Amino acid sequence: MKIEFTCRIWSAFLAASFGLIAPVLQASPSTAPVIANFFPTNGPAGTSVTIVGANLITATNVEFNGVSAGFSVFGNQLVTTVPTNATTGAIQIFTPNGATASTNVFTLTELDPPLIEDFFPASGPIGTSVAVVGKNLAGITAVWFGGVAALFSPGFANTNLTATVPTNATTGFITVVTTGGTNTSAKTFTVTATPPPIISGFEPTSGAAGTRVTISGTNLSGVTAVRFNGVEAKFTPGFFGSSITVFVP
Repeated sequence: MKIEFTCRIWSAFLAASFGLIAPVLQASPSTAPVIANFFPTNGPAGTSVTIVGANLITATNVEFNGVSAGFSVFGNQLVTTVPTNATTGAIQIFTPNGATASTNVFTLTELDPPLIEDFFPASGPIGTSVAVVGKNLAGITAVWFGGVAALFSPGFANTNLTATVPTNATTGFITVVTTGGTNTSAKTFTVTATPPPIISGFEPTSGAAGTRVTISGTNLSGVTAVRFNGVEAKFTPGFFGSSITVFVP
């Protein structure tokens, strides 16, 4: 009887203990990503696609039928770009908490050849930022100024892009290459002489090695070097050729 009584007490203790910790051991609600919808549902490589759903903030990868794509997350929306080599298929989102695939497929279409309608300004020195407007400017792979490759940034709605007049560029046509084809402007871009840089001031005026210094002035585009009393320094050009950020070497 004593042994039986002791066992009952121990059993009751275990039951009470597990009863107390049971809520702690219960699984938390699912935080796996959810794709509710996406639009557009078709388009060529380079198309911007908006995905609406839930639990997208921790996304680590987005794939179009197995091909990884770049993306940005804004709350319950994820904006991605159809990558080169993508094919028709489901869109997948991966997170540390799981993965999901869309129930509908994204249909890949052929990209029409690009068309350059205009660009501005029509002239400028090396380092000038040039806006190119036209049609079918998605999936850009290269921009050329008179045969010299230039750095570029795609615009919105596949109707514009921004390119920087590259070093060694000469007066000539602007050419845009996309995954849909190639197009060259009807008029030429005139490369002008680069005016000498002018430093109007800098802040701070003193500091130790590594200090970040902002240089202000004009004609500061196309900078090739910045020196502190003859010593080369690392620098980052600002916008509109009016400033440079440099670090004391």
